[in-house]
Amino acid sequence: MIGRSWLVIPTLALAGSLARKRNVYVSEGALTTHTPLFAVWLTIVTLGMGAINCPAALAFGPIAEHLLIFGPLQ
Repeated sequence: MIGRSWLVIPTLALAGSLARKRNVYVSEGALTTHTPLFAVWLTIVTLGMGAINCPAALAFGPIAEHLLIFGPLQ
């Protein structure tokens, strides 16, 4: 039970802090979430993060396979 609480307690504290936060009205500099611009930015960022992470995963597969077959360098 104690092993799980190290993540649960800070998460609940963060949730409580966000629940107490006052609402802020939308100003001219805010990016609202119900516009096509937000959808475009969300798509670009999501695809960009996937493009950054995918080559690393593709490169580590053959490296791991090589190490399993031939073993680490001595």
